[in-house]
Amino acid sequence: MRIPLTDIDPNALPRDRTVLDETALLELQSSIVGTGLRQPIEVFANSGDDCPPFGLISGLRRFTVMQRLHQATGLAQYAGIDAILRSPDDIAAALAQMVEENDIRADLTPWERARVALDTHEKG
Repeated sequence: MRIPLTDIDPNALPRDRTVLDETALLELQSSIVGTGLRQPIEVFANSGDDCPPFGLISGLRRFTVMQRLHQATGLAQYAGIDAILRSPDDIAAALAQMVEENDIRADLTPWERARVALDTHEKG
């Protein structure tokens, strides 16, 4: 499914990455401009009246790059993003999915792992 960027809350979950590497973002941006987005992000249905309808599980870097491209160009092709809708049992399960996805791509630091474990415990 394709979702408008404005319908996604990238901070619906505590993020496991504390810093996004600017060089990596620029490389991803170049790739997306050149060949398009190759992998969808993952979202869940967000509940509550004061929040966007979807919360981001995985794909923060892809989401961030698409936001930047849309802000820089105003092009409609960057106003939305392909996404897979997941239905985690609870916030702890959503956090586990996020960590699993990111750990496959690049190792989390011990600090990032501990932060997610603490957040999962507090929300679980």
